[in-house]
Amino acid sequence: MEILVQDESIFVYDSLVRKKWTAKRVRPKVIITGSYQKTCVFGTLSLDGRQLFRALYIIYRFNEDTFLSYLKKVKRKFHKFIIFLDRAVQHYRSRKIKRHLSDNSNNIKFEYFPKDLLNSMLLKNAGSK
Repeated sequence: MEILVQDESIFVYDSLVRKKWTAKRVRPKVIITGSYQKTCVFGTLSLDGRQLFRALYIIYRFNEDTFLSYLKKVKRKFHKFIIFLDRAVQHYRSRKIKRHLSDNSNNIKFEYFPKDLLNSMLLKNAGSK
């Protein structure tokens, strides 16, 4: 059984401008696309260096369907694995994901990072300086 770690990043096609420098008495112009389109990039790494990256183009949101689609691709490549994940709602609250895990319990195991892992790492580093 292989050991994997997985995460995803979401890139938005439009920028959010909150502040802008302009000359005095000149009305600022902000060019936007008005697009809500996003790209979700998934990445999985194994201990032996193998990897799987996929970009899924989503219109409104990242949900359990997009994650399940990627999880099936991971299974196709790695077959039997334990995968370490963050606690995104799409990973552990979804009934579809739970059903898929129970159907594939011999091949797929999920392990979640501790809830306060990032906070404890930041506090430890801040205290050491």
